[in-house]
Amino acid sequence: MNRWAARPNILKSPRFIPLRYRLVLANGAMLIVLLGVLALTLVWFQSRTSREQLEQRGEAIGRSIAATSIKALLGYDYISLEQFANQAAQDPNILYVVVHDKEDYVAGFSNRPDLQGQKLSDEISRKATASTGPLVQKATTGPDGPPGLEVVIPVLLPDSTERWGTVRVCLSLAPLYLQLRQTIWIVIVIGGAALCFGTMFSILGAKRITRPLGDLVRASEDVARGNYQQDIRVKTGDEVEVLAESFSTMTREILAHQRRRQQQLEEIQRLRDYTDKLMTTMADGLLSVDVSGTVAAINPAACRLLTLPSPATVTGQTIATVCADSPELLGLIDTIITGSEPVDQQELDLERGASGQTLLISSSIL
Repeated sequence: MNRWAARPNILKSPRFIPLRYRLVLANGAMLIVLLGVLALTLVWFQSRTSREQLEQRGEAIGRSIAATSIKALLGYDYISLEQFANQAAQDPNILYVVVHDKEDYVAGFSNRPDLQGQKLSDEISRKATASTGPLVQKATTGPDGPPGLEVVIPVLLPDSTERWGTVRVCLSLAPLYLQLRQTIWIVIVIGGAALCFGTMFSILGAKRITRPLGDLVRASEDVARGNYQQDIRVKTGDEVEVLAESFSTMTREILAHQRRRQQQLEEIQRLRDYTDKLMTTMADGLLSVDVSGTVAAINPAACRLLTLPSPATVTGQTIATVCADSPELLGLIDTIITGSEPVDQQELDLERGASGQTLLISSSIL
């Protein structure tokens, strides 16, 4: 069994899709791509801007707490540091505030007095206490807690690079995500409306283009069937109008040429009828032979002189067959054809049994 027989024909002709649908689909796809790129760019830019603003806010809060906590850190005043952390964490968008002392122990943890004096061992805390400069990292308040952005500010003494503590401020990312979701929905709604209006305008524009093209298609089909009476009026002011005018001009020229040809055929037929009548009514015999020796035309008078049947029976036969009983005439005709010289008023005697017949023959080369 042929293993290729079960495979579909992948080279078959494509399915016919009207031009109107192609234009609408192309415009719709272009709008979708454009709106998608615009939405992604807008969301990315807003996310980046909001994150930078959030980092700047966290850094400002951290530096403010660090500036007010220097004396308390120098004196290991954990009570004041706890108060500073709790006061700063009253903002609903701040998840927590942590102040570490010089030895990285918790000097103050907002709303978590149980952690005071302990050294935190989680990865986020280790990175924060090991940092020698400002640090921004993602953090959470627990497995089910909201995501946050932690800003770490080392506490340095004036005119010194010695670190006396660390301030950690964690800001909630929930407002940022909410704003991004709202932006995405706004872009989706506006983009959907723009896509609908764009599709409507695409349909109208496609109809404006394809309607006259459809008229041209139908007119070309009529012309292919032989109907050249076509009058296409298109007023689009573009290439379609030029195409319609060119098509109308072409059909008019074809129709005029057809009429001229019909008139010529009628004139030829009229001349032929006149020639046939002339050949039929003339008393002299007329015989026309082509260079191959075939009888092209003969009139009734020649048939009577040569005792031949009707002209319709003789026409198309070879001259040897027609003049088989008249070798003298056959020899003269062969001489005229091979010599290509006309004969002027030559008498030719034909033997007809017991009686004879004399013919006066003239010829001309056509």
